[in-house]
Amino acid sequence: MSRLEGGFCVTVLFVDRFRLLGRGKTRVYFERSKSSPINLSLDLREGISSCDPFFQIIPHATGRLESLSIEGSLQDVAVATSHLSHPAPLLKHLSIRSSFGDVPPLPPTLFNGDLSSLRTLSLISVRTELPWRNMTNLTSFILSYTPPGVVSVERLLDFFESAPYLEGVRLRSVTPTAGAQHGRLVSLACLKSMHIEDNNPASVLFDHLLIPVGAELEIQT
Repeated sequence: MSRLEGGFCVTVLFVDRFRLLGRGKTRVYFERSKSSPINLSLDLREGISSCDPFFQIIPHATGRLESLSIEGSLQDVAVATSHLSHPAPLLKHLSIRSSFGDVPPLPPTLFNGDLSSLRTLSLISVRTELPWRNMTNLTSFILSYTPPGVVSVERLLDFFESAPYLEGVRLRSVTPTAGAQHGRLVSLACLKSMHIEDNNPASVLFDHLLIPVGAELEIQT
């Protein structure tokens, strides 16, 4: 995908894959694509301005998003996600990554809190109040570099319960060490692989998980 002015980049699926350059062409191709799904990538590492095409296009495009990737500084990621409050019923793939350092919070209004169509979710260096509701279609989950204490064992268990068809889980520098209700067990019946990399031991989390025989587990400390 090509980078546009202000760090904006969008690919519209309409008969073929278009690479768009400039606000004018972005608007034209968006209008021509009509109801076709949109795959959008935002590279905000050089910043985002108030005249960026993102702010003109996204209110009308949210309902057509099929995949969305956002990467940039904590401030720009926070600004971009704050404009994503409308439902995204077609969204299957979501990736949000901020630069290392301070970690921006994801707004609770992100896509109206409903990510029921998601298949893959990757959150790197962002702060989140997991879980969102209706994660029943999610099969792949990545959570990395979340500050200590932000995501408790209890919240992770709530998230896993909301995503019963998870096949792949990857946690890096996020493993909580306390905070789960005694005796609570959550089944990851569809799990095929789980990778955990952290300085803290993962035993507290595993005490509350039912993992199927044959699932691949990799733990690095």
